[in-house]
Amino acid sequence: MNDTIQPEKMALTSLDIAAEKREELRRALAATFPEIMAEDRIDLDQLKRVLGEWVEPDRERFGLNWPGKAACMKVIQAPSVGTLKPCPEESVDWDTTQNVFIEGDNLEVLKLLQKAYFGKIDMIYIDPPYNTGKEFIYPDKYAETLDTYLRYTGQVDERGREFSTNSEISGRFHSRWLNMLYPRLYLAKNLISDRGAIFISIDDHELSNLLLLADSVFGEENRLAIFSWRTDGNFDNQAKVKRTHEYILAYCRNEQAFPHPPVIDPGTPEGSKLFRPVIRNTIVKNGPRNPASRVVLPAGFPADFERGVIRKREDSWPKYRSDAVVESSKLSTPTVVESGWSSKDLLDEYIAAGMTSIEDGRGQETSFVITQTGAIEIVKQRTDGQSHVISSISNLGGPQKAGREIQELGLEGVMHLGSSLRRA
Repeated sequence: MNDTIQPEKMALTSLDIAAEKREELRRALAATFPEIMAEDRIDLDQLKRVLGEWVEPDRERFGLNWPGKAACMKVIQAPSVGTLKPCPEESVDWDTTQNVFIEGDNLEVLKLLQKAYFGKIDMIYIDPPYNTGKEFIYPDKYAETLDTYLRYTGQVDERGREFSTNSEISGRFHSRWLNMLYPRLYLAKNLISDRGAIFISIDDHELSNLLLLADSVFGEENRLAIFSWRTDGNFDNQAKVKRTHEYILAYCRNEQAFPHPPVIDPGTPEGSKLFRPVIRNTIVKNGPRNPASRVVLPAGFPADFERGVIRKREDSWPKYRSDAVVESSKLSTPTVVESGWSSKDLLDEYIAAGMTSIEDGRGQETSFVITQTGAIEIVKQRTDGQSHVISSISNLGGPQKAGREIQELGLEGVMHLGSSLRRA
């Protein structure tokens, strides 16, 4: 046997200083400016635009591009000349309320909130126009005029003469919608706290574009979920496929800092064990990945019943090699059990700790117990670090139902939000 210490192997090439610097710069910029990243590379032109230096778009790169995207940075950086005007006469409890209702153009309001609320808002919900071509209480068809689109895309010269007879005009129906939404998402991101999130409603028409847009603004790594919302759709319509769902995209500012939301899905039955303060599950698990092994349960191992005997047995798991006698909710003598186990390492650690609570890998307080049937269960205390948020939302109605509920509140219900402000 050769006990000689082998020298550490060294790379025969010198350090790539440029690569090290690029990676260091990429890590530093990615957290603050995710919108400048393209396929994990830094788009220096976009960085210049973000910093206020105008650069004409030229080279093709991977990512969502559309006519007018570069100009959106000018819209974002243009200062607002508006101000917020208090309206005490329309407010409730003006001197004591902690709520604010702001009425005004949302782009201007987002700019006005930047200084006072930068990084302080825990939750933003937006419901942008779905770009369906229909009209609601505001125009919902964000389509460029054909002349504007052709000029944006370079398909006509300054005098409006076409360069080609095969002009591509379908994109204009998405371009203006993206130009409307991009600055608003960019400014909204600035307001979100490290523990905060933004939720964006959308349907099939612009889902793919919104997904790429939001990834570029917030960073793909900060995408929390794409919720599918089963709404109260019209099942009697004659469409080939009856659409009964919409989507809600959820993003956070910093995925590492975003906590586990202590929420249980609203559709969960009231009797579900998810509402219990403790989580209990058997650790008996037999299979190729969980071969049977023996564990010695020492005297003092806890049981969830006061007194009794679990007889020696070979016909069920776990197998007991001797009678297990329980007195005062504890084993009175050591007992050997055999089975496949799902948490054997934790069980061994618990026994080694003298049957006092330990912490699992997620920091949950963990213990074990014998049941009257002879099963061995793991017991974990539920904490605020757990959640049961699922990506499919159902049994909560739909936009029409929510609209009716808001309508039933009336103007009085809206004004009870608190103090009222208007953009002057």
